[in-house]
Amino acid sequence: GVTGVQTCALPICPECQYEKDLRIKEEKNKAEEKEARIRAEKERTYNEWVAKIRLPEYLSKMHPEDFEHLICALFVQMGYEVTPTKYSGDRGIDGYLKKDGELSILQCKRVKGSVGEPILRDLFGTMHASGAKECMVVTTGKVSIQGRDWANNKPIRIIEMNELLNLINRYFKESEVVPESFVPDLHKNSNCPQCGGSLKVVHWRGKRFLGCTNYPTCHYTTKI
Repeated sequence: GVTGVQTCALPICPECQYEKDLRIKEEKNKAEEKEARIRAEKERTYNEWVAKIRLPEYLSKMHPEDFEHLICALFVQMGYEVTPTKYSGDRGIDGYLKKDGELSILQCKRVKGSVGEPILRDLFGTMHASGAKECMVVTTGKVSIQGRDWANNKPIRIIEMNELLNLINRYFKESEVVPESFVPDLHKNSNCPQCGGSLKVVHWRGKRFLGCTNYPTCHYTTKI
């Protein structure tokens, strides 16, 4: 065969080059517009979320799993290294907190009633078993008088609704730039398109999806 033969592309005519450049510019503009829309939607949903978490009635009605995510995000804002645990089978620990080399364990209680002494006793035992120095209990309810008396002089920090709201107002700024890690999780406020009931997160056979709370009357599900 013939070797050493070099080929070169034919030059593009000015009109073809102009059309090519125009297509590239249009595609770039579309990509930038899409990114701008995504940023705007992300900021809008974040602002809505920041507004809602300032309302005690919203915190009291949050799905317990979402409440855990919120509290873990709050401690990140407060300067802790946070390792969340799985929603179920966590031995009462919802997160491991680390700051200044000290390990603490976190328990979140999205309740309307009270957190009693037995819960604090169990958490205190888990704290020692985990080698942690402190327990953090964050609740939308109240810690009972007996529970507070028992926790007195122990490394157990109790955060009830009023203090929780103060921390949220302090560490979640309305003017804050949307963090890259923020993923709006607004499905708890959505309704079933078939029957109008509310949707909830369902864990089944290792899968996670949204299902209608009117099951088994309604069998609607959708992927998350």
